[in-house]
Amino acid sequence: MNVSVIIVNYNTKDLLVNCINSIYECTHNIDIEIIVVDNASVDGSNRVIKEQYSNVILLESKKNLGFGKANNLGAKIAKGKYLFFLNSDTIILNNAINLFFQFNEEKEKILQIGVTGGILVDDKIQETASFGPLPTKRGMLKFILGLLPPFTKMTANESRCINNNGYVEVGYVSGADMFLSKSTFDRIGGFDSNIFMYYEETDLQFRLKRANYCNYVIAGTQIIHLEGASFGSVKKNNIKRLMVVKSMMYYFKKHSDHISFFLFKVGFLTVRVTTMLDPSYSWREKKEYILQIIRS
Repeated sequence: MNVSVIIVNYNTKDLLVNCINSIYECTHNIDIEIIVVDNASVDGSNRVIKEQYSNVILLESKKNLGFGKANNLGAKIAKGKYLFFLNSDTIILNNAINLFFQFNEEKEKILQIGVTGGILVDDKIQETASFGPLPTKRGMLKFILGLLPPFTKMTANESRCINNNGYVEVGYVSGADMFLSKSTFDRIGGFDSNIFMYYEETDLQFRLKRANYCNYVIAGTQIIHLEGASFGSVKKNNIKRLMVVKSMMYYFKKHSDHISFFLFKVGFLTVRVTTMLDPSYSWREKKEYILQIIRS
């Protein structure tokens, strides 16, 4: 088995169907398996998989495990030499999986490859966030103080970053399309199961960097990422906001000494107190957000 494609699903039946169909339609000359890990969906996703896709391996969790832990579950039974973690809100437009496979087969040892990804586009075929620098505490504080441009502007025209060899080393690859060898994934310990959602791909790739692996984005793949579609509306979404800040604080605490994390936490809290003035959130939501920072 060349590649195990692992898709975590949570109430995204229609997106999931489109994603699976695109894989089967566009993937050629490579041996793959598709593993869907369902996080206790109630929208009929499981029924559709059972009725329409007899070749898809379905793992049904009785509760929502989150992104990383569910992917670990899929990786545990995967038979492929490589793992391809793919969001359910993606659509593959060309033989991208084979391109990832060939790149890793040819250059894995030469480049000490950790994770490989591609340049993602949205449904209007405009580039969307495909990679970025590994986050730092200083960088995060600069960002929220407005001293760094919005992430979407920082990553505009990402394809221009790719060198003449067809690839470029990056800090981390978007969690929407992460390709790496199963042996490397197992060696690094998989995703941190303490992170429910957000920053799990960042944490994994930080640990890969620390273990002297490098993460890359390659040219040629064509993958649409309907960013946010699998979470519903992300603007002014307090549930997402709480998840993001909880995971971010865990990430920095995990990879920092006590003193530097404490100083970051104080600085971050001081700046974010201004969100209490945001009329888009209720007072209860504002209080929850500030308390989440304090408890971290």
